[in-house]
Amino acid sequence: MKKAAKILSLILVVMTVLTMAACGKKETPAAEPEPAAQEDVKEETPAAEPEPAAQQEVKEETEAAETAAEEPKKEEPKAADIIGTYKGQIDYTDQLSADYEESLGFTLDEPVYMDVYLEMKDDDTFRLYFDGAKFKADITEIITAHVDDIIAKTLEKKGLTMDQLGEVAAQNGYESEGAFREAMIENIEEGLDQSMNQDEMEEELELSGTYLVSGDTIFFATEDGKDTAKINDDGTLTLIIPMDNEDITLIMTK
Repeated sequence: MKKAAKILSLILVVMTVLTMAACGKKETPAAEPEPAAQEDVKEETPAAEPEPAAQQEVKEETEAAETAAEEPKKEEPKAADIIGTYKGQIDYTDQLSADYEESLGFTLDEPVYMDVYLEMKDDDTFRLYFDGAKFKADITEIITAHVDDIIAKTLEKKGLTMDQLGEVAAQNGYESEGAFREAMIENIEEGLDQSMNQDEMEEELELSGTYLVSGDTIFFATEDGKDTAKINDDGTLTLIIPMDNEDITLIMTK
């Protein structure tokens, strides 16, 4: 999974309370006193003997077993339960915003994510891949929307301001400021095409191999080594992608 770092660096990139109703009490007439003979017999009735210790232990064990049987047991995930396609996202907002503010002169107003997909197949193989095409399109849209900020930053480095854009455009052979902006956008798109080559991205941003499910853990085996993912109680997967600088933790949802 460390292959992804190369391209990613280019992009800069959840009780019920039971209420007992009070029962109405009904007055009961006082009981007549029992005859003395009956009282004598009653007094002579021997008290119940305590249960032998062995019987008490058996009783306690039986009650404990019944209580345990009532408690629901957590079922371990089965391999068949995880088959399907999962999606997660890597947040590049902070990384890109800091870089763009320094080099291009603007900050991001919206989050930037790269979509990550994990296909778990029924033949015990998997495929992990990143949607580089969508990410590239999102970056292109953001940069072109801030073309004036980029132009202003470029002019500032030359000691000029946006008020002099028309003059700069004419000096560079453009008929208008609009034509200069369009040329700037074309240059930006060409630069992104070179740094984010689609064929290279598809090769670099993909990983495949085999997997094994044991308890709540998935073990992945690839040519580059082994990785793991945790199966959460809600059916999502926690996947850690090792990177050169810092590992990325992804929550993958099916």
